[in-house]
Amino acid sequence: MAWLNLVSFRTRRARILKDVLDDPTLLDSFGTILPAARAAIELGDLESLQRITRETRPLYADFQTRAVAPGQQQTFDLVGTSISISCLYAVAGENQKSFWARIRKLAPREPAIDALFRILLEGHEAPSTKRRAKAMRYPRTLAAFSKDLDVRSTAELLDIVNSPDHPSYPGWMQYWVFPLALLRAAETDAPALVPVSMGAFPDRRGELLYARTRRRPAHLVEPVKDGPKTWFDFDALERKGDELRVFHYVGISWKAPLAFEGNLDGFSFLKSLAYDWATVERTVSRETWAWIVAARAAGRCTHVVAYDPTEAGASDGAVAAASAHYGVTLTAESLFDV
Repeated sequence: MAWLNLVSFRTRRARILKDVLDDPTLLDSFGTILPAARAAIELGDLESLQRITRETRPLYADFQTRAVAPGQQQTFDLVGTSISISCLYAVAGENQKSFWARIRKLAPREPAIDALFRILLEGHEAPSTKRRAKAMRYPRTLAAFSKDLDVRSTAELLDIVNSPDHPSYPGWMQYWVFPLALLRAAETDAPALVPVSMGAFPDRRGELLYARTRRRPAHLVEPVKDGPKTWFDFDALERKGDELRVFHYVGISWKAPLAFEGNLDGFSFLKSLAYDWATVERTVSRETWAWIVAARAAGRCTHVVAYDPTEAGASDGAVAAASAHYGVTLTAESLFDV
């Protein structure tokens, strides 16, 4: 799921990265370094990440010294921030275990902090089948997530926390992304950028042909020909074998049935299909567009609505009615399964 969530939101990060690369003097504090480096990681841009970490080496060396200074008061947020910053350099290919071990000695003995360091330094023991939780869902608190640590695999845990539009992401949730991504990369023998930029289950992925290029408008906005800001855009187009999958990410905040009856249209994001296809045509190569056109003409194109089944519902009847109305093959799937 994190893959689609990231594709939907990382467009906003791309601007941050561009600004910093265009003007390296902005790399004067971790207030700008962290979001820019995160953008590079989410975009899978190792070259830009390594450039950022290379140019901020003196600043990072000073940060490391101050972080382990005698008497340094540590809190969960400070520990989490220290880990996040050091993980930028770990994802760039540098070993940070000695620094993590030093920080661990100063950190308060709290279950959440202990679990963070355990994942970084010792790994995460996959739960047995008998202990594994059944349905994926978002924990509402850090305490609830701590219980997930005992019943979910590394991939499932990463899938939960690597969600930029979740209300808890600006807080405790973000601290877990890099530690779990580094561990997941080790489990799959992949570069560390892969599980952050492609999600915890990269084996599910096909070839990404197109990703969202603009912010989505409010749900009930009517698309107009000369108003690109009113076009919903596709979140992603993926080629998997001969099949084309078109993703529409409803998101975590959608808490109503995806209904289609009377005046209720939970699928109104399909109203701008013509404009959205035109956007794709202008964005991708001629060869890619020719393949997309052929796949659509041959009936090998499926539109996938990804939603949170713990917050919303999508009946077969509503999906079928919307499919017929908009003239597309449509499915609705849990955002944890796509």
